[in-house]
Amino acid sequence: MSDNEKWLLIELTDFGKTLPELISEIYSDATEDSLIEKYELAIGLVNSLVSKGLISLCQIDKASKEPYSVESVKTLTNDDLESFINDPWNWSSSFSRDNKWQYELAPTNRGEAVLDEIFGVQKSN
Repeated sequence: MSDNEKWLLIELTDFGKTLPELISEIYSDATEDSLIEKYELAIGLVNSLVSKGLISLCQIDKASKEPYSVESVKTLTNDDLESFINDPWNWSSSFSRDNKWQYELAPTNRGEAVLDEIFGVQKSN
């Protein structure tokens, strides 16, 4: 796992992260890179960690009284994820165009296990 992948996974430890937040952090940290290079880095990080099963992009129902419940969250996969990442709108807003959905990156169970290894968390029996 690259340092950038570890950085993003660690960033997701306590809170989800939207694509606009991700590109904003890359924009401020990589001042010497061109805008295209920043987006290529962000897209590469997301695709790499998703393909490794460490993070997912979640679609959250904003109207739900329990927005992070299993019933109100859908994980985008394959074609939906590719379309989402390739739509410039999604890099400028964390909400759908109709404002019904919010989107966040979050660690998967496998990602949480890798975070435990990174932080040296011991499993109790």
